Amino acid sequence: MNRSKIFFAALGLSVIIGLLAACGAPSDIPKMAEMKQIGIDAKAGSALDDGLKANPLLVMAMDTSGTYNWTRTSWESSKSLEDTVAFYTNESLAAAGWNAPNLSGCQMGDNGQQICLVGKTADGKTTLALVNVYKEGEKVYVVWIRIEGVTLKGA
Repeated sequence: MNRSKIFFAALGLSVIIGLLAACGAPSDIPKMAEMKQIGIDAKAGSALDDGLKANPLLVMAMDTSGTYNWTRTSWESSKSLEDTVAFYTNESLAAAGWNAPNLSGCQMGDNGQQICLVGKTADGKTTLALVNVYKEGEKVYVVWIRIEGVTLKGA
């Protein structure tokens, strides 16, 4: 491959990465004002990664072997784990348009961590969101995984 092709390939990749960073998280994801976005990974027409394919909540709710448009967005919270967990409740997520019929909703896990599985349907398409609030060291993180075009099991 000649140098000009390498240059333009690298330039194209830089533009895509820049657009993802500029776009930020999808607008229907509620977040606390005190949170700083630290990562976004958007996949179009892609298989879920191995960790998501094996996630017990997702396995119970959907076919994890399909291909989907999905986004993983990560934030760091300046609030305590307790305050951040208190922000992500079944009620607050429902107020933002996310609900949990036939899904697990929000559940407390080990060490005060929380995981939520919520969804919403628009135009006959279901979008699932897996929300994980956890503490690592002294920092509190929220990881929001949004999966579009899901057919729920038993639906």
